[in-house]
Amino acid sequence: MADLITMFLSGLTERSQYAVTLKEADNRDDATLLSFKKGELIIIIKDNEFSQQRGWIKGQNERTKQTGAVPTDAIVILPTLSRPTNEVMSLINLSPNQRKDIIEAHQKETGTVGRIAPTTLKEFSMEYFRQPTKDVNRQVISRNAAPERLWICSREPIRQPLLKKLENKPDLSHKACLAFTDILNTADLYQKVAFLHVFCTSCLFTITSNQGINSVYGISS
Repeated sequence: MADLITMFLSGLTERSQYAVTLKEADNRDDATLLSFKKGELIIIIKDNEFSQQRGWIKGQNERTKQTGAVPTDAIVILPTLSRPTNEVMSLINLSPNQRKDIIEAHQKETGTVGRIAPTTLKEFSMEYFRQPTKDVNRQVISRNAAPERLWICSREPIRQPLLKKLENKPDLSHKACLAFTDILNTADLYQKVAFLHVFCTSCLFTITSNQGINSVYGISS
């Protein structure tokens, strides 16, 4: 799972057009180089004028609208396909202690400071995921057999959504099944041909970008 998440983030990073500066650079004496302050948003321009493999990219300072070369060690590319909001930019520019203080203050305001009783994976799945269909005849024949597994290894594609919230919603159910199948195919392709991760990421996010991640996966905001 960790490798799969890393692959998705890598694909998003390669396609991203947004970066944040890690330090200040004053290059007013050289028109080729871009000047910027720490924590500013850089719009990456992919026209092959500079080689990222050699440590340079072409970018535009979102604040000054100036364009120039930016060293890759002075920025961090954000794994996103959309422009980061002002709230996200403000959080990125905060120190870890400042982020912690903001989270604690928010918890006090919302009354969520107290610890919440942990939930096991079994309890979580029972609440949000549909249960496998029961085969009475099979249970009578083999009482000692292991219970049916919803994610059993098979070449047969998934036919029904796993989330309860998507039941009786044909359109979203179909899209959720396609997304789940794409995840399985992506994991399989990643083991065989690692350089296809950008293409696989595109397949996965086509559905979610059209319908919205929350809608496809049945997550309520």
